[in-house]
Amino acid sequence: AGVAEKYAPLAAWTLGLLWLPLWAGGEDAAPTRNAGDGGRKRVALLATAFGLGLGYHGQIALVLPAVAAYLWLRWGARAVGRAVPTAIPFAALGFAVFLYLPCRSVGNPVVDWVNPERWDAFLYSIQRKGSGTGLAKLDLVAAQTDWREVAGPQLRAFGRAFVHEVTPLGALALVVGAGLLWRRDRAASILLGGAALALGPLFLLLARMPDNPYSMAIMGSHYVPAFAAMVVWGAAGLNVLRFRGAGIAALGVAALWSASRLPLGSRRHAWEAEDYVHAALMATPRGATLGAREDPSVFPILYSLEVKRVRPDVALLPLGLSKAAWFTAQFAQRWPGRTMEAAALAVDVRSEAGPRALEVGSGLVWRGARNTRAAPHYFAERIAGYMAEGCVRRADGSPDAAGQRAWLVRAARWEPDGPMTWYRLGVLAFQAGDHAGAETAYRRALAGIDRLRVWSREPALLRDQAGLHANQGVVAAKRGDLEAA
Repeated sequence: AGVAEKYAPLAAWTLGLLWLPLWAGGEDAAPTRNAGDGGRKRVALLATAFGLGLGYHGQIALVLPAVAAYLWLRWGARAVGRAVPTAIPFAALGFAVFLYLPCRSVGNPVVDWVNPERWDAFLYSIQRKGSGTGLAKLDLVAAQTDWREVAGPQLRAFGRAFVHEVTPLGALALVVGAGLLWRRDRAASILLGGAALALGPLFLLLARMPDNPYSMAIMGSHYVPAFAAMVVWGAAGLNVLRFRGAGIAALGVAALWSASRLPLGSRRHAWEAEDYVHAALMATPRGATLGAREDPSVFPILYSLEVKRVRPDVALLPLGLSKAAWFTAQFAQRWPGRTMEAAALAVDVRSEAGPRALEVGSGLVWRGARNTRAAPHYFAERIAGYMAEGCVRRADGSPDAAGQRAWLVRAARWEPDGPMTWYRLGVLAFQAGDHAGAETAYRRALAGIDRLRVWSREPALLRDQAGLHANQGVVAAKRGDLEAA
């Protein structure tokens, strides 16, 4: 949904912003001292479109240097200087789309982020700083990681994703087209190439997201505008060749390629989120507050509560917002008399230390999982992980080894690489005298930890890994293989 509703329109708007300078940037269209010339009208249109795009997503700001450089080369410094007084107010007019936020906030919607009807909160919303404790920072430029640590992995992921989407032949066509455009039209090459590189590699360096699957999944959506700009960049260069029928052939190839990929994006039979929400809500006591931590759990539950009106007696508490003053006020207004202590906790806490007194006490109750495998994208895998977590906790409440094993096997079906699940299965096998089964389970658990260590540096993973090797040694000793032990 994020791609379809946010980044695909952003990509279309970005392409429009790249087309407008090409249309308005002819040398005969430069603004003059004549107040009624057509050049000023084109500048006004371009500036308004840019302001609207900036209101839609701040990533649009990265296109501005390429647009300015193109107009500078086409018109010259004086004409660009004459365009600035016209551009500023019209860009502000387009950016005024943000005024929707305080107008809508007055109506107290279900998700009234930061409560922007207040002036200070409105300014924070414009700067996109409305997440976390109070009015904490959420900037384009992240400060938690060093760009030198994450630049390589992020750029490699970007390159792999681009080649995967357009095929190696398409990537080669981009390189050839970019070279041809540079030889034919330097200004257009700077506009299209600069925008593509700014939206892609430059944005990744500014974002400085850590190298883990969660951030990679988030950044994957941001690739869409950059990919669109890169395709146009290469196509503009190939257009220099002017082969007869080349455009129709290219459209045909693109249509066939897109049609072949449609099944990969189908979510028609993916029920993980619905089954997870049903499980979490059915296990929540009547009139309780349900706590949830991560986006893949918060928003499916919110949708079920507010849109489908399932369990209207349950209040949702996103734990990441529980200390924000604006959310506290909204929660008290929506649920008067309800405390902000979660009487139940959705099964989405994967690595919390210490006792978990606020978890679902009775385990999970569900209709039966209609899709018992993790879907191929990361957020669905997280939901499958929540379901596996619930199965493990249900196993904790089983009075006998057979019941524990049955729930752990179900957890392994949801999350095949879950190290804790396989560790527990290994312990049960060892206790039952099945040393070969225990060895197999411990090996699967170690493989799961190795997978986690690719992106996580938590010391606890090393401790768990050492413990599993120790268990393997005990199993080997029981088999009489002291050298392996």
